[in-house]
Amino acid sequence: MAGQLPKNLSHGEKPIHLLGGNRTQKIKSIALVEDIISAIKESRHNPVLPLWGSSLSKEWYPYLKGLTDKLIFWLDYDKYPEAIKQSSKARLYGFGTYVIRTDRDPKELTDEEIRSELQKAL
Repeated sequence: MAGQLPKNLSHGEKPIHLLGGNRTQKIKSIALVEDIISAIKESRHNPVLPLWGSSLSKEWYPYLKGLTDKLIFWLDYDKYPEAIKQSSKARLYGFGTYVIRTDRDPKELTDEEIRSELQKAL
């Protein structure tokens, strides 16, 4: 890892930035991804929230509970163990969860591949 820069840097609180969906009624599910590029691509098919990393802040749970009862964790391939851990934690807060694992990061997939993976989760 020497010489590699992190994918993103953050300081302070991470913003909640939900893409897609209708905020006037309960959303069927929200996908959680690591970055904004994955979020933009996935928001064409399902409401999505970039985590700006690989973990969901506990302060976000009440906000998300007001929007949906189901969270779909779709982190990058190398973060699958973290996705499982985050999914288990979300279930403690009363969410139904699903974890998607693909060989490529969500931002590298086609719209059809994204749609197919999300359909399995719904």
